[in-house]
Amino acid sequence: MLSEAKKLLLENYQNSLDKVKSDERFVEYANEKYVHSQQVLGAGNYILRHEPFFQKQSAEFIELARTVLILHDISRFDEIVAKFNSISNFDHGVEGAEKLKRMPDFSDIRITLPIKHHGHMIEDFYADEEFQNIKDTKLKEEIIRLIFLVRDADKIANFQQLCTLRFAKWRYLFFSGDEQSRPLSDTVRNDFMNHKIISKKYVKTKAEQQLNYLSWFYDINYRSAFEFCRRLKLDCKLVTDFSYLRENAAETQSLIACLNNFINAKLSGKSAVA
Repeated sequence: MLSEAKKLLLENYQNSLDKVKSDERFVEYANEKYVHSQQVLGAGNYILRHEPFFQKQSAEFIELARTVLILHDISRFDEIVAKFNSISNFDHGVEGAEKLKRMPDFSDIRITLPIKHHGHMIEDFYADEEFQNIKDTKLKEEIIRLIFLVRDADKIANFQQLCTLRFAKWRYLFFSGDEQSRPLSDTVRNDFMNHKIISKKYVKTKAEQQLNYLSWFYDINYRSAFEFCRRLKLDCKLVTDFSYLRENAAETQSLIACLNNFINAKLSGKSAVA
């Protein structure tokens, strides 16, 4: 299954390149997303090896989990082509799930449902009628574990990308907003201090954008995902970039302390999925 999934990913990537080849920016976008898919699989493999739940699963289930990881952005390439053609409002998670439902080899709900919601707020996943209608408790548990897996691995890969953005041609993919001198809004600051993911609709400056990325740590589920981030010092690197964008040292220290306390609690096993 995994080898076929990799072929499918490559095919979709190459098809998108052919359609956007006249614009270097979109070519870079497609290249980055293809690399990103490999990175998500790599981060996911770390979680699969270190989490007790996955250590108890069959080889077939682990193969399926890896398939979810490598195909999570299968319709990101369709989205790139859509953007190239000035088409907006394209949800690559939803479209990816629908695409895979039409393929017998990848139509398993344990693949399609986590991919559908990997980039949404987790509340959207729990509210999904398809998920709520599942009666089999074992199946429900597997889907929950798989969406936690892909969401964590996706964030780790994005953190890795963010830590190298100062050298990347595709920095524009991640950063927008006004100059950094403007103070953080009360909503952004309070949501972060209350361990909430900052909504993009409140982001107005580059500093708020960076704090939005740091707030993704609040949505990580597995202890091993926190361990992976700490081993690579991803939180430290992202914090350094945020500190560079802020002039209010006292406020910055308070925000960073809040995040560090949260991560340290997760590393000690408090409330992280075991």
